[in-house]
Amino acid sequence: MANDSPVVKKKVQPYPIEALISSGTGSIKINIVKLTLTGYLADVGSSLFKVGESFNIQFVIPVLNKTIISPVKIIKTYDSWGASLPDQKVTHIVEMHFLSLPESHKEAIRRFLIAIKQV
Repeated sequence: MANDSPVVKKKVQPYPIEALISSGTGSIKINIVKLTLTGYLADVGSSLFKVGESFNIQFVIPVLNKTIISPVKIIKTYDSWGASLPDQKVTHIVEMHFLSLPESHKEAIRRFLIAIKQV
């Protein structure tokens, strides 16, 4: 008789996605909080960035285990201070766009976004 026990699927949170951005001066770990086909929003901790700066990013798409490597450029920065909570730290979010993402990487991101029902 076949094993009729139900299959247990482990749920994986889609975000944040750990990533590494690098330039000629070194590397910084960041957390992608929203991914799109154009780029992403990332929590960069206490690091400061300027609009127009370029980096290379490397991250692995959850579940698909596809490594994405691409040059990116900072489009916007968002800074938030805890005005109501004096001991709250500053939050820095950056919006970065992919500059030249290979078609296979775009397709992997598209499949991921469909799988998490973001698109």
